[in-house]
Amino acid sequence: MSGSLMRITTPIIAAVAVWAANEGLKSGYRASTGQQPPEAEDLNAPMSRVLLFSVASAALGATVHVAISRGIAKMSAKNDDYSEPA
Repeated sequence: MSGSLMRITTPIIAAVAVWAANEGLKSGYRASTGQQPPEAEDLNAPMSRVLLFSVASAALGATVHVAISRGIAKMSAKNDDYSEPA
């Protein structure tokens, strides 16, 4: 993958992956607690639960983003090593 194409596609792929991971986190929360995940705007939800879910969501998002970005960079480096003969 060329450098410019990688710079365009990596954030898009990472954003979709982060969205999917967060949807999975919400689904897992519902399955394990039987409740909807807490949201910052919900004043009835305990602040500790809102903060814990927010931290878990942010950590998951950052981890997925870094993993996708590094994976694509490694694939791109491998492909650059195997350039076509002239």
